[in-house]
Amino acid sequence: MSFDLKVFGDKLARYRVQFAVSVSDVELETGIPKSTLTNYENGTLEPTGDHVLILADYFKCDFKFFISNEK
Repeated sequence: MSFDLKVFGDKLARYRVQFAVSVSDVELETGIPKSTLTNYENGTLEPTGDHVLILADYFKCDFKFFISNEK
């Protein structure tokens, strides 16, 4: 099973909405540039392992679910 960028991006966007935070808020709290976060959400950039862990920690979710193709 390959990593699905679109599924990851959709999860990231849903978490952002659920936490009621903007891309700028996430950038400020995680140090991940806004342009990178936008590319992740659009499914046009594969996240680094470090970014996956940082985002999973920020959104308080299991990183394994975050990178799984499960919706």
